Amino acid sequence: ASLDSAVLHKANLSAASLHKANLSEANLSGANCSYAEFWGTGFPWHRSLPPDDTVDVYGDMDGTNFSGADLFKANFMNSTLLGANFEEANLEKADFSLTGLKFCKFIKANLTGVDLFGAYLLGAYLTGANLNGANLHEADLTAIDLTAAKWNESTVWPEGFTPPEQ
Repeated sequence: ASLDSAVLHKANLSAASLHKANLSEANLSGANCSYAEFWGTGFPWHRSLPPDDTVDVYGDMDGTNFSGADLFKANFMNSTLLGANFEEANLEKADFSLTGLKFCKFIKANLTGVDLFGAYLLGAYLTGANLNGANLHEADLTAIDLTAAKWNESTVWPEGFTPPEQ
């Protein structure tokens, strides 16, 4: 489905299947997207392409505005969301494993228990985010901003990464 530049402000998309949707530049601010399925909406371009360079790119969520949205247990696994805005969104227990999140804004977002295994977070803003219990194992945290972010002993960091003092 193509929802390119769609305005879905405060929409109820709870448990919606948006697999393969094009949400580029869409506005989902304040939307209820709990349990929604967004997986496979792009190829994680930070990974190597298969040997024959064939890959299905299903959708696009680059620049999508999810600010203030309820994304509890939403599934973004294996997606690409270049520069998406998740400011003050509830992402508790969401799945972002193997997802491209370059330059995304997670400012003051609730990332409690989120799965970011192998995610590409180059230049992402996690200012004031709650990372309690988050799984960041094998995530690329190059140049991320963790200013005023919170985490606890159950937060899993990539091997060799030392988070700044809280």
